[in-house]
Amino acid sequence: MKKDFNESDQTDKMFHKIYIRKHENISILFADICGFTNLASECSAEDLVRTLNELFARFDEIAHQNHCMRIKILGDCYYCVSGLPERRDDHAVCAVQMGFEMIDAIKLVRELHGVDVNMRIGVHSVIRLKLYSDLNVCLGSSDTTLANHMESGGLPGRIHITEATLLALGNNYKVEPGYGETRSNYLATHNVKTYFVVAEENPKLQAHQTYVAPVSKKIFGLAGFDSKPGATRVVDIEEEVENYLMQLQAIDEKTEMEKRHLQNRKVLENILPAHVANHFLTRLPNRRSELYSEARDFACIIFATITEFDKFYMELDANNEGVECLRLLNEIIVDFDQLLNKPEFSCIEKIKTISTTYMAASGLYGNTNGNTHVVAVIKFAIELLQKLDFINEHSFNNFKLRIGISIGHVVAGVIGMEKPHYDVWGNTVNVASRMDSSGIPGRIQVTEEVKQLLENDGFEFECRGNINVKGKGLMKTYFLVLN
Repeated sequence: MKKDFNESDQTDKMFHKIYIRKHENISILFADICGFTNLASECSAEDLVRTLNELFARFDEIAHQNHCMRIKILGDCYYCVSGLPERRDDHAVCAVQMGFEMIDAIKLVRELHGVDVNMRIGVHSVIRLKLYSDLNVCLGSSDTTLANHMESGGLPGRIHITEATLLALGNNYKVEPGYGETRSNYLATHNVKTYFVVAEENPKLQAHQTYVAPVSKKIFGLAGFDSKPGATRVVDIEEEVENYLMQLQAIDEKTEMEKRHLQNRKVLENILPAHVANHFLTRLPNRRSELYSEARDFACIIFATITEFDKFYMELDANNEGVECLRLLNEIIVDFDQLLNKPEFSCIEKIKTISTTYMAASGLYGNTNGNTHVVAVIKFAIELLQKLDFINEHSFNNFKLRIGISIGHVVAGVIGMEKPHYDVWGNTVNVASRMDSSGIPGRIQVTEEVKQLLENDGFEFECRGNINVKGKGLMKTYFLVLN
């Protein structure tokens, strides 16, 4: 990938670098933890991050065993593909087998915490996938969207597959009708026929499976999964940092040590927020094996979605088979990122991009007794709208941004085995996401708590009334009045 990125078309200096590559015969898997909200309410911040870290580390192990590659962690959702980076004819079998092993792995969490959690898994197979990455965004046009809806339109404890995946599986599994169209408007609208894979022992799959030493009982230094003598030891980012710091101590020249320490910090700050990177770099040696987790009672979460980009995206000769569409999306995301370089938005941290949705948060560190960090998010949302209007004017498009904002308690932490990932979880995150998804393009929708907090700070709000919010029931929401 590095080679492809460096050798990508750089003749047009007007655009930022972008990595795009086509792949054939891919299976996409989305797996969501059902009952996660109940689990989060039962755990402290430290316990929640410990549980997620251990669970996703186990998922990384399962992915490796089944020749799958993790693309991204989306809150409590695990997103991976099979058939990358190396082509495999059994990519669908690999993805389905991984799904069954993920369902087995979640059983231990259910037993340990006494909380009803399970995995809901969706799989879709494609003939050709265009993978786009700015190290934060991955997009496979409508195929990734379909795989995502296969997960959300599935059932706990089941693997929900499309007809394309069924064909790719051959005769390796028995299936039964999935009736996904009865649970998902997207699947119904697009006439997607779905199936559930029947769980049973299948001797045909023995040749597919590759033995990997069982995961250590101390993944990231945490107990929970059974281990056997000679188990593989998993190294996490904290151990890597510790080893690197020990090497630094052996350097005689102080100036050289400071230079390398600065380089190390810059590398960490490229994958973690600055305050989290500093947490790992400045702890005492006897505490470097601890995880990073923190509960924040007054965080502000924003989701902003570029609506109807899927209608804009087309693979034609005139747009280099969709490359120019993705290039424009990359420019939009980069412009959004650059807004965060403004001093007034220094309290806001970009969390991730999810296809065409941009997620950020404030109040994750420092003093949040006042509401300045919430005001910053509101002003950032306004500038996002203005920035997209500017892009539309110069690209002759008419994209709209749909924005949702919520405030409240969240848990922040770093999870992941091979690719450390900083994220935030909690009901506040879910509500902010719903404020976005239930909103109106071109408007900023907020909760009643946000309105009450800011109505005396010069902001005007328009009551939308009670709306039915998925998973939350009726909620009174407000639109920010834009002057």
